Amino acid sequence: MTKFYANINKGDLLLVTHRDKRVFDGVVGMIAKRNIESQSMPIGSTVGRPQGYGQWMLLDMNDFETLGNFYGLTDAMKRSNEPIAVDHKDLVVPDNCEWIARKVPVSW
Repeated sequence: MTKFYANINKGDLLLVTHRDKRVFDGVVGMIAKRNIESQSMPIGSTVGRPQGYGQWMLLDMNDFETLGNFYGLTDAMKRSNEPIAVDHKDLVVPDNCEWIARKVPVSW
């Protein structure tokens, strides 16, 4: 199975949207607080099917500084270690992730 990687440098801009457009219908900019190296993981792994049905990649919201009045605009509450799913044609976005990062450079 091919592993996918994302290298985000400190100061890079990430564009994040909310899964539920009724909560927030727009894009929020987030700046990386540090260098981040993330790799994909199998999703849906079970006995007899260790590779699962795809791969996902998650980022931690605490690693990013939001631009503007993010929580006032979105009425969202920041939870500790809230995940951000990376949206890519070769990755699965898990159902339990409310925030989705678009156009993250992913390599293998």
